[in-house]
Amino acid sequence: MSMMLIPVFAAALLPPTLTKSFNPPLVVTNQLSAMTITLTNPNPVDLTGASLLDTMPAGLFTNATASTNCPSGTAGAAPSLVSFGGTIPANGSCTIKSFVFSPMPGSYQNLTNTLFSSGPPSAGGASATIDVIASIPVMSWKALALLAVALAALGLFLRGHA
Repeated sequence: MSMMLIPVFAAALLPPTLTKSFNPPLVVTNQLSAMTITLTNPNPVDLTGASLLDTMPAGLFTNATASTNCPSGTAGAAPSLVSFGGTIPANGSCTIKSFVFSPMPGSYQNLTNTLFSSGPPSAGGASATIDVIASIPVMSWKALALLAVALAALGLFLRGHA
């Protein structure tokens, strides 16, 4: 009896994908917004050795904290960047979270660097925009009460001189 060998070819791994968002996408100066980067693996095997660096654009800062729910993952942050290293689960996704703010009004587009992992091709970066507006001064109830008294006194004064 002769044996026939059948060649088996391993399917090429697909690159992971990234998405990024800010919640809320519109804040006032110095207000925190949650930044979420979602890493998705379309392959039937875990992608190990994944790494990502996200540098903030000029004027946008992190609160120097970051977290991840990726298996064996670690996330870190400094005022101007977020870093990640870990595993992206097979046929699944995981996230990296940090909080950002800006002391200056403006529109800030944040583009991550390339996501690298062992095995498949690297994934291109993900982009999101956050808009920061100047904070609106708010009067305390005491200031409003004083203003009301002053306006009432002015009204009485003007009525007496009309």
